[in-house]
Amino acid sequence: MNLSDTTKEIFKSIPEAIIPNSKDEQLIRQHRTLLASYENEMVTGFYDTVYGDKNLKDHLTSTERKMREQTLREWYQVTINGNFDEYYWNWQVFVGIVHVKHHVPNAAMLSMWGWMMSFFQRNLLNDLETEEAIKVLTVLQKLQAVVTSLSVESFIMTRKKAIYLASGLNEKILSRLVSVEIDKLLQQGRENLMLSVEPQQIAA
Repeated sequence: MNLSDTTKEIFKSIPEAIIPNSKDEQLIRQHRTLLASYENEMVTGFYDTVYGDKNLKDHLTSTERKMREQTLREWYQVTINGNFDEYYWNWQVFVGIVHVKHHVPNAAMLSMWGWMMSFFQRNLLNDLETEEAIKVLTVLQKLQAVVTSLSVESFIMTRKKAIYLASGLNEKILSRLVSVEIDKLLQQGRENLMLSVEPQQIAA
């Protein structure tokens, strides 16, 4: 997978209004010092949450935590510089590939982005005037939308490409086989919903 090509392909599905622009970058840089002051608390709180979860902690080691914390710090330091260029977006696509390798579920990544946004909301509303805090949060929400879109789509595309390469099947044949299985799963889903709710609720 070529990172730049993959990034461009994913961006075709992201509304332009959601992508941080130069004014957004400038606003982040304007508050860079304040945002930098959050780093230690954010990183520690982030991984306290992850490692404190009974479903995740058994799969993580203390050594991994140190490495993961350093990676998050590096990402955060680059992010608050407000340079959302091709390199930065390609990096987010690469994160999706890394998550496939290390079995990081998209659900975990998206949930922790939610944790970060709650963290920023609490701190920014405390440290800035409400109007200014909302402006910064709006940019961070746009960033959240784009970063998670790139990483999740990259995750899906990476697994799909790996399956295609490993199977040795013609891509059209593989797509057809996958489509048949999806139809089966879709039908199972419909049947499950019929069992759990009243028919009139489904019709609504």
